[in-house]
Amino acid sequence: MALFEGLDIIRIAKVLLKNWLLILAASLVAAAAGFVWSYYFVAPLYRTHISVYIDNRIDPSDLTQRTQGDLGAAQRLVNTYIAMISSNTVLERVSNELEGKYSPSQIYSMISASGVGNTEILRVTVTSKIPREAMLVANAIAASAPPVIAGFVEGSSVKIIDYAQIPGAPFSPNIPVNILVFFAAGFLFVSGVLTLAEVLDTRIKSAEEIKNMFEFPVLGIIPNFKRGRRGKVYRRRDKK
Repeated sequence: MALFEGLDIIRIAKVLLKNWLLILAASLVAAAAGFVWSYYFVAPLYRTHISVYIDNRIDPSDLTQRTQGDLGAAQRLVNTYIAMISSNTVLERVSNELEGKYSPSQIYSMISASGVGNTEILRVTVTSKIPREAMLVANAIAASAPPVIAGFVEGSSVKIIDYAQIPGAPFSPNIPVNILVFFAAGFLFVSGVLTLAEVLDTRIKSAEEIKNMFEFPVLGIIPNFKRGRRGKVYRRRDKK
């Protein structure tokens, strides 16, 4: 941009250093605002999960013919189960398990599913504003979803590894991270304003700037005079 052509980095750095106290104060105020916002205005969210083992065989206890191909097939089934977890058929069964306290759309908004690395394990995570609610929904999924899905995917089996527990602490908001983000935002905002003000200020403030701009010698400088209370004229000393 033409506005920032020929930007004097050293000059900008001096301006920022000169106003370091203002920048620090603004950053601290922003950090305090981040704390207040996170603590008082953001509803805490709690998260828990169930872990499910998926096998491409009906009887996973039979390991006599377990091959690498079986492992690959089971891993591919994980993606199928992820898609089916959020289907209306499964969500309606979960809703019935919870005696209709939560509609399928409400349950859908609370859950997420993902595979655990390159394994046959599926993790279903439930997020809620109420810790006990998160646990109840997750365990309802563990109770009702596997039989429904296994009925559609023939020749497969499902085993629950971990049932959900009541989360002890919220995972969101992350107050320390929010404070750091607000602090950085305050720092960047004030620094940006000071930098922009300096760039837009086209006044010549010293003889040295004239030399740099026009490459001509300065023949003289007009002193800065000030009239005192009794009419006496004296030279004013600029603050350095």
